[in-house]
Amino acid sequence: MALTHPPSVTEYFRRVGAEVLNFKRAMIKVHKGNYYIERALIRIQEDGTVSCSVKEFGPTEAEAAAMKAELQKVEFPKTISCRNTDGLKKITKGELFEFYDRATGEIKMVQERRNKKDGTKAYIPWVFLSTGEWVSMEPDGDLPFWKPKENPGPGRKIMIHEGAKCAAFVTQLITEQRPHPWLEELAGWDHWGMVGGALAPHRTDYAELAREAPTEVVYVCDNDQPGVSALQKVSKAWGKSIKGLTFGKSFPGSWDMAEPMPKHLFAKGGRYIGPTIGSLLTPATWATELLPNPEGKGRSITVVRAEFAEEWHHCVTPEVFIHKDWPNRILTAPEFNSNVAPFSHVDDTARLLRKEFASKAAILKYVPGQEPGIYGGTTGTYINTFCPSIIKAEAGDEGPWIDFMTGLVPVEEDRHELMRWCATLIARPDVRMMYGVLLISEMQGVGKGTLGEKVLTPLVGEVNVSFPSEKEVVESAYNYWLAHKRLAVVHEIYAGQSSKAYNSLKSCITDRYITVQKKYQANYEIESWVHIFACSNSMRAMKLSMDDRRWFVPKISEEKRPAKYWESFNRWLGYEGGLEIIKHWAIDFCKRHGAVERGADAPWSALKAIIVEEAYSPGQALVAQALAAIKKRVDDGEVRKDVFVLDTDLVALIRDALYEGRPNDRLERPATVRSVAKAAGWHVGDTRAQIKGWGQETFGGRVLALDPKISAMTPGSLDEAGRLPFKVTSAM
Repeated sequence: MALTHPPSVTEYFRRVGAEVLNFKRAMIKVHKGNYYIERALIRIQEDGTVSCSVKEFGPTEAEAAAMKAELQKVEFPKTISCRNTDGLKKITKGELFEFYDRATGEIKMVQERRNKKDGTKAYIPWVFLSTGEWVSMEPDGDLPFWKPKENPGPGRKIMIHEGAKCAAFVTQLITEQRPHPWLEELAGWDHWGMVGGALAPHRTDYAELAREAPTEVVYVCDNDQPGVSALQKVSKAWGKSIKGLTFGKSFPGSWDMAEPMPKHLFAKGGRYIGPTIGSLLTPATWATELLPNPEGKGRSITVVRAEFAEEWHHCVTPEVFIHKDWPNRILTAPEFNSNVAPFSHVDDTARLLRKEFASKAAILKYVPGQEPGIYGGTTGTYINTFCPSIIKAEAGDEGPWIDFMTGLVPVEEDRHELMRWCATLIARPDVRMMYGVLLISEMQGVGKGTLGEKVLTPLVGEVNVSFPSEKEVVESAYNYWLAHKRLAVVHEIYAGQSSKAYNSLKSCITDRYITVQKKYQANYEIESWVHIFACSNSMRAMKLSMDDRRWFVPKISEEKRPAKYWESFNRWLGYEGGLEIIKHWAIDFCKRHGAVERGADAPWSALKAIIVEEAYSPGQALVAQALAAIKKRVDDGEVRKDVFVLDTDLVALIRDALYEGRPNDRLERPATVRSVAKAAGWHVGDTRAQIKGWGQETFGGRVLALDPKISAMTPGSLDEAGRLPFKVTSAM
């Protein structure tokens, strides 16, 4: 049968330009491209009253009276469910999508997707009438969701797509296990389609969704302005917890999941290099609701929805706002208000959330060995802001990685220790190493930056890495680059302030707690997990002391590799699974060779010794030269191997050679001399000399020896054996 209304109703629809949806519903639309804008919705009530959502399009008094009189004489057929669509298939030409009622297993409506002559698609609703006929119109009441017939049971996650086509495609993709880069993620959801997609979210039957009691709801926006803007409407209409999935500029306009993945998201060998579904999600729960004024008059009262309060947490120290599923996104009140403004009735949602006791979290913590989220502790509730890297370990050929490190660090011992540091950083987030890495090469382009920025940064997780400039490290009063980070990459550490840089960074490396200082935010204390990875082109990058335990300085190659090598290595990293392979290597390295032990000092290196000597004062340099001269005479056989000297004699050497035998405030102390000796490979005794026969000036000196057995002997036992300290002079 044809869809018919009484003449008065038909004339009114014609006058206002309404398009009939079913017996009791019509819409005034403004078409724009492939979409339409709903201007007004017209409803026919049970008593024959005709209402319009927009006053200017409403019926006149005469029209309303005429329509009511005629409608009271009409009894429209009802839309009912049916068991199959055999009869409909005989009168349709397009693809049919059946909308099931999961409670009964019957079909509530059908949508036909028909190809038009101009190449566009038409989506035509069909319902089964109580007269036993199929008719092209919407069903009575709100619009149902398309969903798979099989019910996976309560507690399932549900992903809502624009239209039945996309939801059916994804469902079939999962059922048939077709190759797709998102297959594993998509399989975690039950996929539903919203009839009319972005155009009719307010007319959808959300009671269907509520009956499923989903643990998570995600609305997928088509990749265009109407599709993205629909998220606000869906959020407000649903009123419960929801996330949005938006594709962004990496995907074509109007793209949805039923279309092929863009080719540029695949590497040449076919490996997927695009974003994950998880990385495209955003919080979208409607924040507020309006309640009647309890006094019965005046403006309504705005309160925070319970679902929103469960998701967002207000941290007191510092005062920030954090979503439970994105704990690394730390928002100030203005940032929070701006983020949730599209989903709130008010501009200052932060003011409302502050009043919610259940949303309070006392402090922020950053604990890489612990899953991110909200925790209760002895000091109260806290938020762990750490989020791990999304890169997963994958077995493969480690050759390019080993070759890269071999070319970067030519000394095998240095290379092994640097690889241990890298492996620990990547595979053991629960370990905080107590020393940083300083890579120095006068030649640029040897791979220092590649290791820090293209290897370690993505494997640690970009949200866990900062890139402070030397000015921020040395001069800035703000140190926020240290907080909530596991790695700080400093690309050029030397700008003529080597002592200042060393002093600024030493506490960053070893201090367990830091006081975070950030502009426009109150200071707060947090446990530090940062590791410093610094690069420089100068041997004077940092003034390291002889007893420094905080810096590992491996020898770096000065040979620059050709451009073709870097093209190949970067392609392997980014497009051929190199990062995943390196992560697998790091896990295996820690198992086979051991991670860096907690509290371990930085390994010594020959280059570090040179840097230390570069920073020597004239007195320290004189001591190093004297000790080197003695060692050479030992190597040449001129002096016995069990030779020893006293630190006080070396102090006297400095005084006589540099200060003409007179006391001077700059004169090095014995402790400084001993540090120089240790750096030169000499061993230091524990006992002070009490033998005046060795000379008044050397009374109280400590033994320095090349042979550890000699340094372990007391001065008294050496004297009894007739041994005397070697007398150093400026003439050596």
